[in-house]
Amino acid sequence: MPAISSEIWKKYGEPQLVDTDLYFISKLKKLTPKRVDRRVGNGGTWSETESSKLVEKVSGNPNPNPIGRKRVSLRGPHRVATR
Repeated sequence: MPAISSEIWKKYGEPQLVDTDLYFISKLKKLTPKRVDRRVGNGGTWSETESSKLVEKVSGNPNPNPIGRKRVSLRGPHRVATR
């Protein structure tokens, strides 16, 4: 996976993504049993938002399937992406 948020954005469709969130599933890196390492690549960090947003898988049927909640955003030196 690319090291910084601008590389992630370019790799996964920058020109076509306007007002669109990108979602990634990744393993958490634990610093201690209770603390998570939120650093990413070259200076970005994942930061938790105040409220979560329901994420749904749209598979062509009229009733989308909930697959999780977006709770964190990637804030890096170049761009903001969401997870």
